[in-house]
Amino acid sequence: MEEVGSEGLEEMLISLKDTFLKDVDVVTISDNYWIGTQTPCLTYGLRGLSYFSVEVECGTKDLHSGVFGGAVHEALPDLIWLLDQLVDVKGTIQIPGVMDDVLKLTEERADSTTTLISIPKLSKTRLEFGPWSLLRSWSEDSDPSQSHWKVFHSVGRQPGPDKIGKIVKSYLETKWEQRGSPNKMVVSMGHGGRPFISDYNHPNYVAAVKATEFVYGVKPIMTRSGGSIPITIVFQEVTGKNVMLLPMGQADDGAHSQNEKISKRNYIEGTKLFVTICWSWELY
Repeated sequence: MEEVGSEGLEEMLISLKDTFLKDVDVVTISDNYWIGTQTPCLTYGLRGLSYFSVEVECGTKDLHSGVFGGAVHEALPDLIWLLDQLVDVKGTIQIPGVMDDVLKLTEERADSTTTLISIPKLSKTRLEFGPWSLLRSWSEDSDPSQSHWKVFHSVGRQPGPDKIGKIVKSYLETKWEQRGSPNKMVVSMGHGGRPFISDYNHPNYVAAVKATEFVYGVKPIMTRSGGSIPITIVFQEVTGKNVMLLPMGQADDGAHSQNEKISKRNYIEGTKLFVTICWSWELY
């Protein structure tokens, strides 16, 4: 459900707030990954995301490039120019206001050698061409009437996707006016995931740290991750309890990619870890 924005899941959890979820003590979610292949992690923050689509339209149908090429104002150069306004050559986001409310690293965490913070970023996912959003081969002898861009923007603790959506939409529309193109441009935001942060000093995390040390023989790295998992903060709000993310997979597992895997070591030791954490809750 995560890949389609967990549609309907939030409403279901809210409806179970005073029944099935009433007596919940803590929440543990295992849906993310270590930052390497050797050292386990515990995740106490997610930066959330906003999912945008930008469409530039230059005609009502595709045209033959040999006949019309150069005579029409094609959509793709406009789209490429527009995307180039989002980040500089080093990947720094150029949209004013996007980074203003991102949480700063606390002194405690800044001094820690066991913390990794995932910073906000833009990830261009794919370009699509043509009125049916079909990915066209560069060798095809036609000029597409539309060019599309879809992107995930991972935001950070604050602001949430609604505010980010307004900021990004306003920025792109302003840049489009500066471009002065005769084509039509539409930017829209699809589903978004709110950022999440948890208290890593809570007994839920203390128990997990001790359990990890017992099973793996090493203290886990505390991370704030780039994963979305939009339902995490809903669990926190609905239950009013501490929520912890307990990664089972390694960084090279190929999440959402070809030949996705989980190592035998993580499968076996991860099973032991779950059992040990349940036992550790009684102590902490």
